[in-house]
Amino acid sequence: MQVTITITKQPTVHPEELPRLVRAAFGESQPVIEMKVRAFTPEGVMGQSGLKGSIFSELREQPTFMTGLTSSNLPHAAPVEFGRRAGSAMPPVSALIPWVERFISLKQGETAKGVAFAIARYMAQRGSRAWRSSPPGVRMFERGAEASWPVVERIFADHLRDGVVKLVRN
Repeated sequence: MQVTITITKQPTVHPEELPRLVRAAFGESQPVIEMKVRAFTPEGVMGQSGLKGSIFSELREQPTFMTGLTSSNLPHAAPVEFGRRAGSAMPPVSALIPWVERFISLKQGETAKGVAFAIARYMAQRGSRAWRSSPPGVRMFERGAEASWPVVERIFADHLRDGVVKLVRN
């Protein structure tokens, strides 16, 4: 989900002051978005040090615009967010073994590796449960951004008074 901030009228602040105000608004709103995204992120094997703990925010500045990014650097963040479609490659079995050991009670004679392989094969053939939902995936980033929207809008309005800002969802 992308949010664009457009200046709709000539600001009443000094042109050099505007980037500082926008930077302050981003600085206050990004932790709010991050917190909401974490609230929608499923608890994995590693708890807060796993997917939830990998969510970060940063501000990227260019000469003419700023971009606030809330993301995760873990490779399985995208399959969790969007789901895994049927017919795609098997997920790595080694990544599923810790999950199997924590969440599945193994019967006598079963190994975590064997059960993880069966789950990986099932996901490759039929897709993840998140893919079969509508819309597919957990959508923790999308849902977190939507949930934080009213607060973010208020933060930017507070920092950039006088109707200077129009927030547009893309």
